[in-house]
Amino acid sequence: MPGACISTGEAAFSGTIVYCGRQHHPEHGLIHLLGYQNTAANLADGPNAMLLHLPTRRLSPRHFLPAARIGDVLHRMVTAVECATAEADGIAWMGAEPQPVQVFDHDVYTVLLAADPTAVPAALRQVPTHRRPVLAPDLLRFYADHFPGHTIAVCCFDNADAQRAEPLLLWYHPLDPDRLTVPALDSHTGAAPDLDAAVTVDHGIGANTGS
Repeated sequence: MPGACISTGEAAFSGTIVYCGRQHHPEHGLIHLLGYQNTAANLADGPNAMLLHLPTRRLSPRHFLPAARIGDVLHRMVTAVECATAEADGIAWMGAEPQPVQVFDHDVYTVLLAADPTAVPAALRQVPTHRRPVLAPDLLRFYADHFPGHTIAVCCFDNADAQRAEPLLLWYHPLDPDRLTVPALDSHTGAAPDLDAAVTVDHGIGANTGS
């Protein structure tokens, strides 16, 4: 099934758009930005979740920008890039130390943010029952082993009908200021992904290094 993410159960993801950028903010200095949006349908027997690894040690719900009024912003960016190709061819800083796992709602998702992926199962009780997925231990261990120092976002959902979510728009101080990173691993089995397997993708990726 097309997409560009890892899920904890069978799901159909389509029309994925990923944006990453680098910006020099007058107050926070060099920051990276991520935009992520897709259309998701849960095909599992129970709740499901989408997992994204983010290259930062410090992330909180306040780093997620409100997107209700600009729900089509990533689609407009894709259209602008496609047109250009055809022709050519409120930030708020969280002062307190974050909790081990932070849980909050964002559009169709209940999101868990964790610096240590193995701490996620203990926090699942904070997720509403109808959205609470079963997380395979080997999947969480995969993230802990392959992405040390990253923050993992577990985006829980339960909609059986395909539904386009509002974009996830967030900013963060990156682990490597010179490297733009997008979460583009793909696996919908619920197990740890096979990094040598070929997958079919359906997504657009854009980057901006403006100052």
